[in-house]
Amino acid sequence: MVRKVYENKNYIFNSGLLPAQDLINAVKSGDIQKVSRLMPYDSIDETDENYYTAYHWTAVLGRTDIAELLLKNGAEYDALVTDIPYRRIDDDYIIWSGKPIGAQSAAVLAEENGWGDEIIKFYINQGKAKNNRDLDLNLRAGVMCINEKVVYLALEEGADPDFSINMGGDRILALAVELYLENKGTDQESEAKAVIDNLLDYGASIPNALKFSNNKTVNEELKSMM
Repeated sequence: MVRKVYENKNYIFNSGLLPAQDLINAVKSGDIQKVSRLMPYDSIDETDENYYTAYHWTAVLGRTDIAELLLKNGAEYDALVTDIPYRRIDDDYIIWSGKPIGAQSAAVLAEENGWGDEIIKFYINQGKAKNNRDLDLNLRAGVMCINEKVVYLALEEGADPDFSINMGGDRILALAVELYLENKGTDQESEAKAVIDNLLDYGASIPNALKFSNNKTVNEELKSMM
C-alpha cells in the first residue's frame, strides 16, 4: 500500500484563491485556535486543488480535535477525495455519477498516513449514532481503495458486509471481487484478497452477491468461493 505522509515542512500554503483555502491552510498549520477564529465558515466543504476538504486534512494530520470543531460547524464527514459529481437523495444516501474507485474517505486517509486504530475508528464512526449507513459508506471506501485495515475496522464497528452499493442492488462483496480480479498479479492482489476474506468472515452472502451481479467474470469467481 502506498502511504502518503505529509509533514508541516513540506506543505505548500496557497494564497487563498480557492474559497476554502484560508481554512484549509489553518488546518494544515495544526493551529486549532486559528481554525476556531474562522468559524462559522460558509465554504467549509470546499476543496483544494487536490479535492481535499479541510476535514480530509484533519485525517491526514490525525487531528481529531480539529475534526470535531469542523463537524460542530457543519462539515460533511462522508465526502470522498474525488472530482466525480454526486448528489444526495436524502441525508443518508449519495448517488455518484461514476464509480469512485480509489477515492479516499477520511478514514482511509488516516490509515494511509499511518495513524492508529483509534484515530481511524474516530473517522469511521462519524454519524454512527444516526444510522449504520455511515459505517457502510466507510466500508465501501475501504473496499474501493483496497484498504484491508479500514474494511476490517468498519466491519468491527458494525458495518453491513452485505449492503447494496447502488440502487440496482449490487452487493459490496461483488465489488470487492471485481477489484481483486482487476488487481491480480499486482502488489495489491494480496490485500484485495484480504478484503474479500474480511467480508466473508463477517457474513457477506455469496448468493446475494450472485443474485444482483451482472458481471460474468465476477460471478464465476463468486461461485468458486462457495
